[in-house]
Amino acid sequence: MADAASYWIDALELKLRRSQREEFQSFFSELMTAIHGPDYVGVTPHGSHGDGGVDGYHLPDHSVYQCYGALNGHTFGIAYIKQKILSDFRKARETCPDMARWVFVHNLVPGLPRPLLDTILDLKKTNYGVIDVSHFGVDEFRTAISKLPEPKLLRLLGAVQPTARRLHQSSFRILTLNGMNFVALGLLKNKKNEEFSFSLKIRLSYADRPFTLLGITAHYVAQDGCYCLNGHQEVRLNQIAAAMMGNYFDLQVPAASHGGLMLAEIYRRARPPLMIQTPADCDYGDVRVTIKILNDGQEEDYVRYFRFELGGDLRPIEAQRDPPRLSDPDLAQMLADDVITEEEFGRALLTDQVNRYQIVAFGEYKREMRLRNGGSIQVTPNYRAFLTELREKQLLWSGSGGARADS
Repeated sequence: MADAASYWIDALELKLRRSQREEFQSFFSELMTAIHGPDYVGVTPHGSHGDGGVDGYHLPDHSVYQCYGALNGHTFGIAYIKQKILSDFRKARETCPDMARWVFVHNLVPGLPRPLLDTILDLKKTNYGVIDVSHFGVDEFRTAISKLPEPKLLRLLGAVQPTARRLHQSSFRILTLNGMNFVALGLLKNKKNEEFSFSLKIRLSYADRPFTLLGITAHYVAQDGCYCLNGHQEVRLNQIAAAMMGNYFDLQVPAASHGGLMLAEIYRRARPPLMIQTPADCDYGDVRVTIKILNDGQEEDYVRYFRFELGGDLRPIEAQRDPPRLSDPDLAQMLADDVITEEEFGRALLTDQVNRYQIVAFGEYKREMRLRNGGSIQVTPNYRAFLTELREKQLLWSGSGGARADS
């Protein structure tokens, strides 16, 4: 029985790491409904009114839940999360006068960072015990799933029937082979929108346990943090060419490892992110490697990031670099430093940091932007002017020691 419990705990952690934003909120709502039934009410934004700082409400004890789903279960912009906690609590207090308890729900698997804990403790003090303020993290999730029968766990976690084996997520390794990874810019490296190529050689290892490779791909990211237009890809596994599906990820024929080891070579062509850019703008960029394997009857997905360096080296990194202008961390810190207002911050987040950067850096060459909630729209003159004004504020702020400045 202990082995089964360990399995579900591992499955839960994997679910928390894979869920972010709206997906995480939906998962939490499903969990609470499975436990409390109709006593728990999930809340979604409505028009210009939003959600009023409420993602969920427990009727019997007047508890308000507000969710924050981080990317891969890690903190991203402490200053931003602190502002979100304070802002959401204030909204909930205004829109729910009978609120007796406010709970910050998160998927920060390593634990709640001290600055965020201090923020929650400060809220408890300033409310003089009238409203109970707490957080709901990985430990509370573990307690919650322990109350559920196996059929509900299967539906919630999307997992298969548990076995006595734990998930060994940390055992899988992508090892770099230095001196064998290159970006080939070509003779026309200074020509706009010209094609270039990159190649990398890596070794896949699963602690001497056999596995089957189902899919593998690499995506190149330019120095400015923008994904290039990644094209044709060729893969060799243990020095044998592998046939790929049309999505350049799935293998036509799954490949078995030898003693838990496999040599993978990837060659791929790409173009700069925007037509005005050249291959030279993309040199020494980052690469995202995505892999899917079959291990003991279960599919496992892995994403790792690396940076191309001099001499053909490939250095592991936590994530691709942020754009040099109007990045999410900088905007969050500018909000915390009162350089921009909450309204400006929210308007800036209409699109992601890559689109913001391209709008202010390349002017009319960036005419369309993706929306965070899906779809895309034309960049209006008003929004372009708004981001340009934010960029000017960023330059003044960074010049006074707020953050890095760039040209």
